[in-house]
Amino acid sequence: MSKYRIVSRHSRTLSKFYYAQRKWFGCLWVDLPWVSTGGYGQWPQGGENPSMQLHLVENYIGMYREGFDCRSKVIKEFD
Repeated sequence: MSKYRIVSRHSRTLSKFYYAQRKWFGCLWVDLPWVSTGGYGQWPQGGENPSMQLHLVENYIGMYREGFDCRSKVIKEFD
């Protein structure tokens, strides 16, 4: 069984979006974090989740599987 998959969902206002999901506890599919990243390594176009472009979601799953940390840390805040 696979640990990752891509699903498509229709939006009320836009056409369909693709979402990356990961299987947890062997039976529950959960959306991966929403993110848009720049390119690096073998993914020069970057990755995105969710996206209207399937290849960007595929790139994101590859980046996620390799341990790419796409979480942001706040360094400074301004008013």
